[in-house]
This record gives sequence, C-alpha cells and structure tokens, in this order.
Amino acid sequence: MTSERNKRFTRVDPVTDAEPDAVHPAPTPSARQNFLDAVEEITHALALATPPGAGGITRRSHEYYAANMAIIRTAALFEEDSFVPFHRSVPTSQRRAIATMRNIAAHAGYRQMDDTVLWETLTSDLPRLLSSLRTAAEPERDSPQ
Repeated sequence: MTSERNKRFTRVDPVTDAEPDAVHPAPTPSARQNFLDAVEEITHALALATPPGAGGITRRSHEYYAANMAIIRTAALFEEDSFVPFHRSVPTSQRRAIATMRNIAAHAGYRQMDDTVLWETLTSDLPRLLSSLRTAAEPERDSPQ
C-alpha cells in the first residue's frame, strides 16, 4: 500500500530515470554534429565573456551579453529531443540550475544576477559541463559512423 502511494509522489525525470533507448533512439550523425556545433558555440561565447575577469562582466558590456548567450544556449541543449542521448548523464539538479539561470538571464537580467554565482558558472561549472557533454557526444572509436 505505501509503496504505490509513495510512487505516486515520486518525481520521475524522463531523461535520467526512463529507459534510455525506449524513449530516445540512438542519435543520428547529424544530431551529433549539431550538438557538437552548439557546444563549440557555447565555448566560444565563454571565451568572449571571461577574459576581463569577474569585474569585466558589467551591465550592457559585450562580455555580459556573451555570458548570457552562453547560459541561454546551454539551457537550449536540454530542450532538444534529438540531443537527449548526449546529456542523459547530467543530473536533474544541474539541468534545473541551468534552466533557472537561463530564466534569470533572459527575463530578469543584470539586476537579478549574483555576480559570484555567475562567475563561478562561467569559469568552472559550464566549462566542466561542456567538456563532459563533448565527451558524451564523441562517436565511439569502435563503432562505425
């Protein structure tokens, strides 16, 4: 009785908790390339945003807009069904955090940004995530493409 009732209130994340191949088939070569291209665009945006240091990301600066684009584009990676096989291992909490930052960047803007969290995201969290996503999307050496 309690197991069925508890199950009813358990959140199931369709990306990490579902049967992977039942919901999302193997990625096509074009989906893989599109994903890797998107990851490189985000990496480029980070490279534009971070050179002046944490104090260089100020309201209306080019670095601020590049930082926001990196966050918005990263969140978009998790919205495309054909990209699911590449980010299946990203924890739900991390995807939610990215979505929250995307919402702040897109809707509230600079006045709501926490400079310390933004800098940590741009210089530590996103590069680590992008590296992991890039590795996950690389074709396996043993499988024919």
